[in-house]
Amino acid sequence: MLGGVLVEKLEPRKFAETIERYFLRVTGIRIRYSELLRDELGKILPVSDWHLSVSHSENYLAVAVYDDENVGVDIEKRQHGEKLSSRVLRKILAPGEAMVNGDYLNNYVIKEAYAKYLGEGLSMGFSRYDANKLLADAKVKWKNLSTDEYVCYAVRDII
Repeated sequence: MLGGVLVEKLEPRKFAETIERYFLRVTGIRIRYSELLRDELGKILPVSDWHLSVSHSENYLAVAVYDDENVGVDIEKRQHGEKLSSRVLRKILAPGEAMVNGDYLNNYVIKEAYAKYLGEGLSMGFSRYDANKLLADAKVKWKNLSTDEYVCYAVRDII
């Protein structure tokens, strides 16, 4: 099992170039990000058995690449957590769901990464899942890459 996750702060116009360079470094395969095939829900299809997930929030980029393993990643600037209204929280939280690491933005990012991992996107219905239970699921491996500036989680299969 080879792969990893890259998180960088850079100008958005450099996102595609950075994704391509990172994919080449990890896999040895040259890609053009704009030409990658996607399924009907927008999930990037594997390239020669390499799975790729990408997320960005303003000038932050997160890229996850693993061979033979499904993967999902999400990143959000911490200040976006202030925009989570009670109406939005009712839509994304499962009944009785507790905050992860003291902030509901963590819950949202975990669910977004999981949606990408499943390939269901936002259609999965975030309130069906409890972020705390997702983190405890023994069938997947989570990586918390969060800092003071952003919240970032990546999830992948355990082989």
